[in-house]
Amino acid sequence: MNFEELDYRPTPVGALSLRRRRELSLGVDVFEIKLGDDYLMSSLFTASEVALARLGLAELSGTDLDVLVGGLGLGYTAKAVLECEAVKSLVIVEALDAVIDWHERGVLPLGPTLTADPRSKFVLGDFFALAASRNGFDPGRPARRFDAILVDIDHSPNFLLDPQNAAFYQPAGLQRLAAHLLPGGVFGLWSNEVPDDAFTQRLAAVFAVARAERVTFHNPLQNREFTQTIYLARSEMFKILELDNTTSTTPSEVGDGFATREDAVAAVKRHLKGFRASGHNPEGGYWWARDAEGLRKCWVSADVDGAIDVVGVEGPNRGRRGPSA
Repeated sequence: MNFEELDYRPTPVGALSLRRRRELSLGVDVFEIKLGDDYLMSSLFTASEVALARLGLAELSGTDLDVLVGGLGLGYTAKAVLECEAVKSLVIVEALDAVIDWHERGVLPLGPTLTADPRSKFVLGDFFALAASRNGFDPGRPARRFDAILVDIDHSPNFLLDPQNAAFYQPAGLQRLAAHLLPGGVFGLWSNEVPDDAFTQRLAAVFAVARAERVTFHNPLQNREFTQTIYLARSEMFKILELDNTTSTTPSEVGDGFATREDAVAAVKRHLKGFRASGHNPEGGYWWARDAEGLRKCWVSADVDGAIDVVGVEGPNRGRRGPSA
């Protein structure tokens, strides 16, 4: 028998089925998830699902990353996230309890891998409703923020499984999502279509940087190339940089990154309270303090796509790497 329906369940958004079939021309078993007449995912084509994880995480540096995946599906994006040693935790939000059940029972091939990894956990919930909420995605940690949020649910920003999802892709919805990211965090979005310049521009209006990456792979059934898209956007991060004496040339970071300039400025002021003498030089765009080592200078910078811009009280001074001596 070349075809087997492994499960079939009615859901509020349509009939959900899991099928396994033998693709005789390739000699492989193919797992497919269908919602009504729509194919949600096939194990035959997973290059872009894996790319969503790899491209998104490649935007981040450091370790102990907290990652969220919206849409479990067959699990290829989640598995690729867990292959990154820098990932400390993975929350996977899935709206359909049947999909979680298939993984937990090992009906799907990647289920045992995902469930056995202590870094990962499933959350049953509507990703879009949680993205619009203040409490966010993790019921055990309200308002938790993440280093990366990677989403593969709708076919594209314009081809939706549910019309109610449309608000998520508009500026207000994207801004609400950005509130769940840590400073400098990454939003990645899978799309079954070629890049949409209008949506990329919409992302760029909300995030510090945004771009669309084409993922092209060979479709052996049609014997042609096929292109899908991964949208990537990174939230702004403000840092406090400091020269700890008059001879220093390389600044050091003070504390962690901040989501807004106002938060960073407030942190600078708290930092300066530890010194007996301190002040602000608005013309130079920096704050100063004196200690036993001499004169310290610190300033707020915006880290945008790898470039450091000085940010004073009035805003960024483009092209400057730090305050003048």
